[in-house]
Amino acid sequence: MDNEGESYMVKGWRIIAYEKKYALSTVSFWRESKEAAIGQKEIHSMTEHIYFLNHMLTKQFQVDLAVLNETPIGMIAYNEGVINQLYVHLAHQGLGIGGALLEHAKARSCGRLKL
Repeated sequence: MDNEGESYMVKGWRIIAYEKKYALSTVSFWRESKEAAIGQKEIHSMTEHIYFLNHMLTKQFQVDLAVLNETPIGMIAYNEGVINQLYVHLAHQGLGIGGALLEHAKARSCGRLKL
């Protein structure tokens, strides 16, 4: 399942393995997308959310990003059988990025994924 260093181009953006240098921009769009989806502001601080991403989520799941010009516009956290997180930047929704991230995770799964 380790795809570190892997990337490929899709419609001007590409999917890459998460790196900590993308933490702030990833958490920023993640929070906005989540709030738009469920209508509730994030209860954790940015610092707590970044800590969660860098020290907890990445320990349990593969985290990959969709990036456009080195700016994260989508993220997925998954393992062989579970998708834990999937968010796309509000300005880039409806372009197939979420579907591509799902297909990316599915190709690295045990054959079935649960949300």
